[in-house]
Amino acid sequence: MSEFTPTTKQVRKIYATWKYEDPEPDEDMLTFIGEFDRWLAEVQAAAWMSGYYTGKRDYAGSITGGIPISTPNPYQETDQ
Repeated sequence: MSEFTPTTKQVRKIYATWKYEDPEPDEDMLTFIGEFDRWLAEVQAAAWMSGYYTGKRDYAGSITGGIPISTPNPYQETDQ
């Protein structure tokens, strides 16, 4: 049995509507959506930079040392 992992879209909707019974958008929900989107953009930017610098380091090490270097993804829980 596999564990359920919600999509980003599902988490965004839950974050925006967590205190409402009626899921019709209003001004507060739009504020929450904006907050979530800004948080997600920060996380994505940090992940991109981390991968970018890891890739640069691996590439430089491969060129100077002559041995291919591939740093595993520390955030990936399963092989895909």
